[in-house]
Amino acid sequence: MSHRLILRVAIGFTVLLVLVALAFAWSASVHDASLTARLNAASAPVSGAPPPTDESATPPLGVGSFEKRCARCHETDDVSAWVSKQSGNRCAALEGFLQKHRKAPEPENRAIALLFAPGCSGDSQTPE
Repeated sequence: MSHRLILRVAIGFTVLLVLVALAFAWSASVHDASLTARLNAASAPVSGAPPPTDESATPPLGVGSFEKRCARCHETDDVSAWVSKQSGNRCAALEGFLQKHRKAPEPENRAIALLFAPGCSGDSQTPE
């Protein structure tokens, strides 16, 4: 093989890798924005407040915990649907499930429960 062919292949491969990295960075930022919008939309009916319209607004309590602990595997719609199917104290049911799930410490579990369970006071007892 000639040196020019090797150089062209190396430059082409480098350009391809740079384009793939840029595409990945773009898709990750789009996914982050989409996730934030879905979390704000899911928490609006729970808190009764309209979702934030600008970037400077603070997200509802529990959004950061959900993003850090749950969003990798679970969609907000799925969690909302599961919570709505629970009978009795939905907050206690969700907190009890989160305690058994053992993915987050108790304060974060409570914040996530506050995000998805309407009328959750934040000091409910988990079912034994």
